[in-house]
Amino acid sequence: MSLLVIGGIKAGSALLGRRNQRKGAREQEALDAENRRLYNLEVGESIRRTEASQAQTEGLASTQAAGAGFGVGSSLDSYVETIQAQHAGDIDWMRTSGASQSDIMEREASARKRSSDRAGNVEFAKGIGSAFSSFAGGEDSGFKW
Repeated sequence: MSLLVIGGIKAGSALLGRRNQRKGAREQEALDAENRRLYNLEVGESIRRTEASQAQTEGLASTQAAGAGFGVGSSLDSYVETIQAQHAGDIDWMRTSGASQSDIMEREASARKRSSDRAGNVEFAKGIGSAFSSFAGGEDSGFKW
C-alpha cells in the first residue's frame, strides 16, 4: 500500500472522527437542554402544588380563627400570619434553589461542550498530523515493510 493511500486513509479517518465527535456533542447539548427544561417544569409544578397546599392550610387556619370568635390581633391571627410568612419563605427558597440548580445545569452543559470540543480538536489535529507524516513517508506511517 502506498504512503499516499495510507495518508489518505488517515486523513479521512481524522475527518470522520471529528464529524462524529461534533454530532455526539450536538446530541449531548440537546439532551442537556431537554433535561434543564424538564427540571424547570418540575420545579414550577412543585411550587404550584406547594402553593395550593399552603393556601388550603392558611384558609383552614383563618376559618378556625373566625369560627372561634377571635378578634384581630389574637394569638390565632398571629399564628395565621406566622404560617403565611413561613409559606412565603418556603416558596422563595424553592424558586431560588430551582433557579440556582438550573443555572448550574446550564454551566455544566457548557463546560462539557467546551471540553468535548477541545478534545475533538486535539484528536483531529493528531489524526491530520499522522496523515501528513504518512504523506511525507515519515516513521509515523504506522506500517513497517
